[in-house]
Amino acid sequence: MVAAPLTPSRSTDRVPGAEHDRSGHRALFAAFDQFPSPKGAAVHIWHSSTTLFQRYGGGLMYVIGGNGLPPFQIEPLSSLSPSPQPVPTGQDPVVEIVRFTDEIPNLLSRARAFGKRLSPLVAGNAGSLQVVHVRDPWSASAALASNRRGFRLVYEANSLPSIELRCAYPSMLPATVDKLARLEISCIRSADAVVAVSGVLRAKLVNLGVDPGRITVIPNGADPRPEGQ
Repeated sequence: MVAAPLTPSRSTDRVPGAEHDRSGHRALFAAFDQFPSPKGAAVHIWHSSTTLFQRYGGGLMYVIGGNGLPPFQIEPLSSLSPSPQPVPTGQDPVVEIVRFTDEIPNLLSRARAFGKRLSPLVAGNAGSLQVVHVRDPWSASAALASNRRGFRLVYEANSLPSIELRCAYPSMLPATVDKLARLEISCIRSADAVVAVSGVLRAKLVNLGVDPGRITVIPNGADPRPEGQ
């Protein structure tokens, strides 16, 4: 089951991504993916972000918008769940969500704009952030460029865009693929911790020069439906 598009549960005239309270956000989760959505990635984002936000008592999520999703909202974590499994009582922190809504036809141009928009969100919470969790090189490069970086960066490598995009867009110029490959591996090498979804991907990252001691393999999971549903 996929979560339906939400409407803001709490109105606000604040600037999106600004401090949720005086202490600011301690955790930020960024993904160049729409959330929620019918894609399997949405379930993975839900589980990864849930772990992060429960650990840090809420936080800031930055994702792709569209399809009627509001550009900004504040919601209890449980309301975002694409899974029938409820959030345990007492573990339902409030999450601030900022969505990138610019309609840019070129995928790489949109990705770069997505990363650029993340920079002020990081800067606005630089004094409080402890962990930034990213799933793509554009988010990672924006976080790594912060002049006040006092947080740890976790890079969740579900795939390598330089490989995926080359397959999806065979006409992509080799020079563009090489530039993207250099960006992604530079970001992954610079991360404080790396999550890989398989042993095969872990081996690939090690071959590319990533410290194996910083890589943790967490395979994709599944939420089996109770019998009869």
